[in-house]
Amino acid sequence: IGADLERDGHRILRFADRATFAAAREPLTDIDLLLCVAVFPITRAVLAAAPRLLAIVSGVTGIEGVDLAAATELGIVVANAQTEALFGYGRDELLGQPV
Repeated sequence: IGADLERDGHRILRFADRATFAAAREPLTDIDLLLCVAVFPITRAVLAAAPRLLAIVSGVTGIEGVDLAAATELGIVVANAQTEALFGYGRDELLGQPV
């Protein structure tokens, strides 16, 4: 998915591990979508410092690290790898669509 997003002009920001993400001052400041493959500590403070963030998508099944109450209050959609199975949309149907 990352290659498709980069090709469409989106900036991809990668963190090697949880510690690197947690140590970043404002890791989500300039992004529209967070695609993560591990449970990262995405707190209210991190979300509040991400004015462009529209959605967080976990490539795995867990979203335990996301402050869901804060995401909801801020209008940020949170989904996980089961979204495709639960709602029936395939990857090709979703790519290029507005969030």
